[in-house]
Amino acid sequence: MCPPGVDQTFRSAQCWQLIAPRIEQSCSLTANNNLWDSTIQSCIFNPKGLFGAWMKLARPVRPSGTTMAAVLPSTYVPAVRPNHPSLGFDKLPVELILEILEESGLSKSDVLALAFAFPSTRPIIVSYIHTSYAKMAAPWAGTPMACIGNYTTDLPSSFMTDTELAAKFETWAAWTPPQYQPTGRGFGGSRRGLPPARRFFWDCTNYSKPSNSQIEEQEWQMALMRLREQSMDPIDPTTSVHEDMEYFRQQISCPEMFPRGNEWVLRNLTTKEYYVPQAFPETARNSSKIYYDAHQSDTITFTKPVVLGFDDVLLLRTCWTSTFNDAHNLQESVRKGSWAGHCFDIVTKEVFDREGSDEWRDASTELLEEARSNWDSLTGRNIVSDESEDTDEE
Repeated sequence: MCPPGVDQTFRSAQCWQLIAPRIEQSCSLTANNNLWDSTIQSCIFNPKGLFGAWMKLARPVRPSGTTMAAVLPSTYVPAVRPNHPSLGFDKLPVELILEILEESGLSKSDVLALAFAFPSTRPIIVSYIHTSYAKMAAPWAGTPMACIGNYTTDLPSSFMTDTELAAKFETWAAWTPPQYQPTGRGFGGSRRGLPPARRFFWDCTNYSKPSNSQIEEQEWQMALMRLREQSMDPIDPTTSVHEDMEYFRQQISCPEMFPRGNEWVLRNLTTKEYYVPQAFPETARNSSKIYYDAHQSDTITFTKPVVLGFDDVLLLRTCWTSTFNDAHNLQESVRKGSWAGHCFDIVTKEVFDREGSDEWRDASTELLEEARSNWDSLTGRNIVSDESEDTDEE
């Protein structure tokens, strides 16, 4: 039996987690958030999108700082109940209504109930819903992040040189294993404690888990369902109240913030590189495990049907460990990812062009080739379909 403090890391398979230390958030690469179920080899080229790039990095089209951007369409007329007296709430200034909604601690169901009780406040409440949704969007955009394995003995240089993170790492860099005083044969000198980087890895497991706009949307939709179920009168589909419910159901999904049909761009904010989802040659589409339909969210539709998704790109470039045991077939470049510790976001092509795309380097073709090479290494066969190989031999 090992004495206390001995590093037993290699007695179990390497586990991985995504970390954003500046904001003290982390998560595993598995749906159940179990570190021990995560292997990098099973996560790369996984069509389930285990990195969660869209929910962590996609910035809404509408800036989160605005409050009154949501405007009811001209065809929408709120249901007005006959002889509905004003109790004063709907006559308050917009700023005061928003402050009440933000500071009063009202549940989501209560907020929606106010919208139905005071029809004239609905544009304000819709805007409040959109603002709360936008605040949850892209929680990791613009903050250093990496996918760290627990076999690592060092950390990405971007972490170590980041001024905001320096204080967090000083403790770990200065830590040295205490002396172990043996009580039996075979032990002496300094005990083999965990290297600082591994201690940091396990410390990150105590970080909070990232929230996201998808969870926020689900909570608002559930609140609307509860309000409907608790209504005193059954909601007749022919009534204007039903139309109001349907309108709020649509607005809760915030379609204006993540418009369908737009082209989206992954940006490395640290190196000024970007990736646009790339289609692959027709001859390669039989390799479905790497070339899959990349509709990573119901709110995004790529113009190209088969692409290398954002999740795979980030896993190929942001992994960091000192040795592989669960992904020995991956190339060495993946073990020390060149983008580990960098900052990212995902924006629409329109936003990207408006903010000055000329200053950026297109890494799309380069990333496509990396994906091909690693796919070949993982599967032991060439990425090109058998049909094209036969043609080449002829």
